[in-house]
Amino acid sequence: MSAVHEIPVSIQGCLQACERCDKILDAIADEMFARERPDRQSIGAHLRHALDHIVCFVRGLPEGIVDYDGRDRDEAIERDPQLFRKALHESMDALRSVPTERLGDAIQIRQTVSLDSEPVLLGSTVERELEFLSSHTIHHIAILVQFCREEGVELAEDIALAYSTSAYLKTTAQ
Repeated sequence: MSAVHEIPVSIQGCLQACERCDKILDAIADEMFARERPDRQSIGAHLRHALDHIVCFVRGLPEGIVDYDGRDRDEAIERDPQLFRKALHESMDALRSVPTERLGDAIQIRQTVSLDSEPVLLGSTVERELEFLSSHTIHHIAILVQFCREEGVELAEDIALAYSTSAYLKTTAQ
């Protein structure tokens, strides 16, 4: 008899953030996904940006060097909601396959950290980067909630809440 495979909370956090992206796609019309305005990028551009970070993480994990500056920036994904959803679900599958025993592993992050600087290598861990990915994705979702509301699209009240904010609100409601 095999034990039930429990997904570690750091991976669950990323998956839950990705599920929130799915909920946004479910709530908006396809034409709204790629619509740009003079004052902002499209919903698709924000979602693609967040997804690019997850893809960079998954891509770099085997070698232990995650290059966040090496994002694909695939404009087709930010224009086509079905293409985005397919890439999102593939990334979610990849996140589910991250071995639990790797969570504490040290990894290197390659990223430009200031204007006019060269990319640097920074130390991190697999688990810390998973937390970054979920909070980064939720940050972009928070921006998108405002776009959606301006267009008359209502989303769940808690879709853009950070996990720590949700936990805090639960303790104050008691």
